[in-house]
Amino acid sequence: MALTVVAKVQKFSIRQNATFSYTVLVQSEGQAINLEDCIVKAQIRAKRSLTSKLLHSWDSTEDDSQVTIVEAEGKVTLKIPKSVCKTFDWAIGFYDVLLTWADGEESVIASGDVEIIPGVTDI
Repeated sequence: MALTVVAKVQKFSIRQNATFSYTVLVQSEGQAINLEDCIVKAQIRAKRSLTSKLLHSWDSTEDDSQVTIVEAEGKVTLKIPKSVCKTFDWAIGFYDVLLTWADGEESVIASGDVEIIPGVTDI
């Protein structure tokens, strides 16, 4: 797709003992970009390196991907269930979200730092 998408750079925090949700709006000049037939993959790694330890991943092509794409609204939501967040034993990481367009071109739509906020209350 011959379109320039500016990646959103944002730090986010994941609280242990709670469900995590993060939404990215893919827009051009304030208008939503249709994400029909797009694939979303995202990873959190220990360092800003492809070879560093993988801490968590999402892939919209997997059955239980925890990725929701609202095509017409240009909206991508990544989720991590509470049961998974509870198991995180790391403190910081780095993420990016890669969108593959229907024509095979790729765009990074978000990236940044991740921190784990230790949970003390379990419901």
